[in-house]
Amino acid sequence: ILIIDAYWDAKGQAVCPAATGISHHISPWGAIEPCPPIQFAAETIHDGDIAETIENSEFLASFRRLIPQATRGCVLMDDPKLLRELVELCGAKDSSGRNVGTAELEAMLPVPGHHHPGEEIPEKHWLYRFAKKHWFFGFGAYG
Repeated sequence: ILIIDAYWDAKGQAVCPAATGISHHISPWGAIEPCPPIQFAAETIHDGDIAETIENSEFLASFRRLIPQATRGCVLMDDPKLLRELVELCGAKDSSGRNVGTAELEAMLPVPGHHHPGEEIPEKHWLYRFAKKHWFFGFGAYG
């Protein structure tokens, strides 16, 4: 079994799996979210064909366009205000079931995440580096 983490590329640069389109998250209620910690969604699995819903999601497409311009890391940690703007722009709703998500984003301050330009630590083992590079190659992480 080989486990390849999705948060850094082979060069040690931060990667946001949701921003690259590698992953999405389906909440217990069927909301299609960028990732588990970002509990906002504009669509659900109940809106029709799941693959088409994800592919045609303006929220997810906007997330993939906007977030990499601001950070290679986790937008929730690096720029919660930008995330709130995106949520509002796309009309995404709090999918946590708590109904406090936008207020929490507004109150959040940026905190250190895993994006540290100039301090990257490349993967040391040639096989892991090779596997990581080729695993992510088709997902645009090395675009």
